Amino acid sequence: PLITLILEGMIDGKQGDKLKQIIPLTNLNMTSQLCYMLESLLQPYENISDPLEDIIYSCYFMQALYWSLGAALTEQSRITFDAQVKYLASMSLVDEGPDGTAKYDELPT
Repeated sequence: PLITLILEGMIDGKQGDKLKQIIPLTNLNMTSQLCYMLESLLQPYENISDPLEDIIYSCYFMQALYWSLGAALTEQSRITFDAQVKYLASMSLVDEGPDGTAKYDELPT
């Protein structure tokens, strides 16, 4: 759904505006970039005998998603992208004030 949002402007089956990219990328470019980013984030753990918890994999995936797909977007398009990621993730949203930070199973607002 996120690549479709970026390239075609489709949100929940409804046509909207395409997100604007700083650097034009195809869906294959974005998918490759996401995979390379995820691979680089997980590489330090490839020789560890105990697997990471599923939630940790989710955290790394979210980081790779923002750094790959979100990185090529203009500032205004990143706002739409961020809102859609948070909607699709269905994780708790937390206001990161001066006292606290988002935990591994939460997303900052």
